[in-house]
Amino acid sequence: MRRFKKILAYIAAIIIIIAAGLLVYGVKEEIPQTIEYTSYNTKDDGTRALYLLAKEMGYDVNVFTRTSRFLPDNTTVVAIEPDFFITESSFEKKYLKAWLERGNVLILISKDSDAVKYIKDLGASNPMNFGRYDLGYKYSVGEGILILFKDSDKYTNSGVKDLDFGVQFIEALEEGGYNKVLFNEYFYCIGSSGVKRWHIVYFCGQRVIIKLGLDLLIYTFSVSRRFG
Repeated sequence: MRRFKKILAYIAAIIIIIAAGLLVYGVKEEIPQTIEYTSYNTKDDGTRALYLLAKEMGYDVNVFTRTSRFLPDNTTVVAIEPDFFITESSFEKKYLKAWLERGNVLILISKDSDAVKYIKDLGASNPMNFGRYDLGYKYSVGEGILILFKDSDKYTNSGVKDLDFGVQFIEALEEGGYNKVLFNEYFYCIGSSGVKRWHIVYFCGQRVIIKLGLDLLIYTFSVSRRFG
């Protein structure tokens, strides 16, 4: 019977390790040039050109791969076609709204119909037309600013070959008034090697792995008690 318990324990450990490994491997493999609209992507449907353009214009540019709870102040965040499954969570909206209300800036570029509802949930008000080369809207959120453009394809690597949209993006950064600019990659459920995995996988399976591990350990314990 001891041999049976050992086998169960080995199986439990192996399944947990495999599940965690597959999850982390999947997150890492999705980071590079495969996801649309990310600043990692150098293909036509990526936004690496905007990232490099902002850097060339003197902005302190980085990617951000954690939840909105950890956003720094005095910062402009760029979110291009975010995954609204992530952004619509009460957790994300709560902290992003509070961050905006403290005087920070969000540039949201999305053609998704959920974008309008989303910015209302963030408390956006007092809309004004914004933009010389692309019709956008500027909103107030407490002390902060939210700028919305509705045609994300114009801001991809392919789209900014029309230089007007690159200029429009820089004007939006200037309107925000901060030198620190973060391209939010967490909104695609991806993270970099510099981010703790617990923060990366909040919406990507963390709870599944924890539950799987606990269930297996409880099962192993109950079987070991039953067979003594």
